[in-house]
Amino acid sequence: MKNVLTYLFLFVFGSVFSQVQTDLSDAEYRISVKLNALREAKDQSEITKLNTQLKQELESTFKLDGVMDYPFSRLRSMGTVKSDDNLVRLFNWNIEKPDFTHDYYCYVLHYNTKKGKVEVTELIDNSIMLPARPDETLTADNWYGALYYSIVTKKRKGKTYYTLLGWDGNTASSNIKLMDVLYFTGSKPKLGYALFKNEEGTHKRLFFEHKEQAVMTMRYEAQRNMIVYDHLSPESPALKGFYAYYVPDMSYDGYEFVNDYWVHRSDIISTNKENRSKKMTIYTYNDTKGKVEKKEVKEVWNDPTDGNVNNGKHTAVLPDDANQGVKEPKKVKTTNKQPGVVSPYYNGNKKKNAPGSILQKGQ
Repeated sequence: MKNVLTYLFLFVFGSVFSQVQTDLSDAEYRISVKLNALREAKDQSEITKLNTQLKQELESTFKLDGVMDYPFSRLRSMGTVKSDDNLVRLFNWNIEKPDFTHDYYCYVLHYNTKKGKVEVTELIDNSIMLPARPDETLTADNWYGALYYSIVTKKRKGKTYYTLLGWDGNTASSNIKLMDVLYFTGSKPKLGYALFKNEEGTHKRLFFEHKEQAVMTMRYEAQRNMIVYDHLSPESPALKGFYAYYVPDMSYDGYEFVNDYWVHRSDIISTNKENRSKKMTIYTYNDTKGKVEKKEVKEVWNDPTDGNVNNGKHTAVLPDDANQGVKEPKKVKTTNKQPGVVSPYYNGNKKKNAPGSILQKGQ
């Protein structure tokens, strides 16, 4: 009798699971059809209509069981990134308009463990009414607008904070990579929390503007508990402060999670062991002296954001921990901005003349 009940349970469970997968697969197909049509549309009225239909299809899909786990691999031009604790998932996309500006759309799915259900909140892009680099906490109906490609889950004093790595098309001449923080007050999501510490102080979010033609990497490395990214420098000393002319300079910086904060680390270097005796010459911008200098470094450089290098393990040498433990950075008052980090009080509208780029996976 026990075996019969076991087989009956497995049969029923298997049937229910199969039906859930079928429902989600059918929903994914309908979403992908509307998403592809949206990408091909040229007329603005048609784009608006298709985007509305896409949102309606998504909202229906969010009501289905298993939506937090289903891969949605057909949605190639829509981000479906989720946190490693499986409690948060983002459905995020952009629309390029005829005037080459971008509108951003995002749904935040949050599994409320107390209520035992998935709660859905739409983020409303209200960047036209915000400073170009807002540094305040934002609510769901007052969102900066970006495409997020990674979520890093961290605990701080018993509360969970989700650090978001994102991309913004910005202008025709520059793009932006950014770090932001998502957290929940009750069931309401908020964006922006003072978790980032650098030489300029503590920030709720960070922006890194660079030349549109350049490629800047920014990724979280779990082995080092650090967000590693390309250090940016101006193409020439005369262009200091004009971030549309900042490019990666073959060095790396990072933010390490130390004592409940993301703490800035400079000059993170990774080299191959067999090439430690070899050196190469690079040119870097000295922010203090205000000029380009020649510098010898060990060869060969490994990109810390490349998961294929050394099987994802990297040798990091931090400037302040060669002979002792990791230190908090000293608070130094300075009027010079760190190269590549845009001030949160930058003036101008980020939507002006933005190019039509779609976020690709792995950025």
